[in-house]
Amino acid sequence: MRLWRGQLPISQRAMDLSKKIIFVKKIGDAELYGKTGTGCLNGHDGMEHAGKMLGWFVGALKKNTKTYIIVANASDLKNQARPGGPRMRDTTLEILKDLGLLQ
Repeated sequence: MRLWRGQLPISQRAMDLSKKIIFVKKIGDAELYGKTGTGCLNGHDGMEHAGKMLGWFVGALKKNTKTYIIVANASDLKNQARPGGPRMRDTTLEILKDLGLLQ
């Protein structure tokens, strides 16, 4: 949240560039920012074959005058072929739509 308020102990330029780097896309009247991450539950080679993974998506949704901070994490119960991070981002987008925050 401090990044979005401009309250980090770094230059304003560094904060602006960080936001630019993590910009995902514009969706209607909203802007989505974030970063995905994937971890393997069975060693480090889970990306080479289907397996159980951790997935997370952290970021922010800016809509009108409000900013919503997003933190989402999930662990697979069964083997998956697609990396966990992008799946968590897609799931987060669906949740934001269900909440009426996205079109």
